Amino acid sequence: MEDERLTAFTAEEVDAAWIRPLVAGVPTESLSPEMMLIMLQQRLRGLDSQIAMETKGIQEAAKASEALSELIQGMAALRDAMAAKKKKSGDDVNLNTFAFTANGVEYNPAKSFLIEHNIQDLVEGTYDADGNLVSVEDHMTRDVIIGKIETLQLQQRTINSGNEMSMVRLQAAIGQRQQAIQLTTNLVQNMNQSCLDIIRNTK
Repeated sequence: MEDERLTAFTAEEVDAAWIRPLVAGVPTESLSPEMMLIMLQQRLRGLDSQIAMETKGIQEAAKASEALSELIQGMAALRDAMAAKKKKSGDDVNLNTFAFTANGVEYNPAKSFLIEHNIQDLVEGTYDADGNLVSVEDHMTRDVIIGKIETLQLQQRTINSGNEMSMVRLQAAIGQRQQAIQLTTNLVQNMNQSCLDIIRNTK
């Protein structure tokens, strides 16, 4: 059960009490071993929350990046299939007249790939009430597909870049957690040693 005495401290007070012995090198009179452990509990709770949040964000971003990779591969397969139909990238290709395979799945006709993966903003299409693509025009140029691939690649780079920053923050929080435990352990040991020294000197 959480120690109710923690509620008596504001975040600023806890931080100030936490930093003071670190800067001064010695505990103040108000910082007993028990109080240090209480503040450690408070400190770890905040860091654990940050670690959990960063970890969740990293996992979600990794899934999004993986999904984009599969989508980019599928779009590239469609691009290549269109190139086999028309040599010039600016020529119209009828997506309703051929099939192609992407990521082990055959799409017949080719335009079914765009509908199944809800690829929007390419050409005129029809959408349902939720904004999902339900039909698309048959004709499209390879240039349009190439442009969409570049857009998806940019989205993926943005996600990956953000994920790298999240990993840096995660590592920093883990380091702070380890430091907090080590600092508290050292301070409590020093306090206990000081008490033992006082007892010895009184004998």
